[in-house]
Amino acid sequence: GETWYTGHLLYKCMKFGAYTILGCRTRKGRPMIISETYIDDFIVHQCFEENSKIYYRESLCDMPGQPLCGSFEENSLKIAIVALFDRINQTGNYPSVITLTIYVIH
Repeated sequence: GETWYTGHLLYKCMKFGAYTILGCRTRKGRPMIISETYIDDFIVHQCFEENSKIYYRESLCDMPGQPLCGSFEENSLKIAIVALFDRINQTGNYPSVITLTIYVIH
């Protein structure tokens, strides 16, 4: 089915008009899978599921009055993701995902 982003969430069209959420993306466009925590430039990016709903959250870290960035890394599974996008067949400026490879790093 067709894939598209709305805000920070990546959707995929399923049968009978239903859809599912596959993951998230950061403001800079970096793809994330559900349950991934990514830290970049004192910002924690989280794509997570809670009560059967998918959320994307950004939080400051290692700044005065904010939690340490390391406290987020220690409590999450480290995941690297590679997504290749079909830049030729774009629909509405949203690239379609043609390959999704997930590497789990312990």
